[in-house]
Amino acid sequence: MGVLAVVPNILVTNSTNVVIRNNMVFDNVTQGAFDQANGGGLLVIDSSVSILRNTIQGNFAEYSGGGLFLQLTSQSATIQYNLILGNTAGTSNGGGVSVRLGPAGSVQIANNQVLSNGAANSGGGLDVEGSGSGSIIANTIESCYTDASAE
Repeated sequence: MGVLAVVPNILVTNSTNVVIRNNMVFDNVTQGAFDQANGGGLLVIDSSVSILRNTIQGNFAEYSGGGLFLQLTSQSATIQYNLILGNTAGTSNGGGVSVRLGPAGSVQIANNQVLSNGAANSGGGLDVEGSGSGSIIANTIESCYTDASAE
């Protein structure tokens, strides 16, 4: 395993127009209190962000978003052309990607390969929840699982 930390490999908070492109985010672990245990590879909180052409692989979040976790209260995000592979959400949702949308939040998830990710509860590959808007378009989601033994 990579670095054992309270925060993920990439953390973005309260920012605008952030682009995360062409990175390799491997084998990271987040553990801790509820809000600190999300987003094993990337954690985005209340920020407008584009996540493009990254490899996000083998990360673990104790709670949600093994590969990446986004909380978008009133922001927008684009997740596009990424390989999201073999990530795990230990006790909750979204093994590959977990998104929490507030009333004015929005997300577009398009043209990604989401492969072999797992979560304890729901959304082994993708989990999008909340009252905002979103679109999930032309992704390959394969061999993902939900199971209490995912941790």
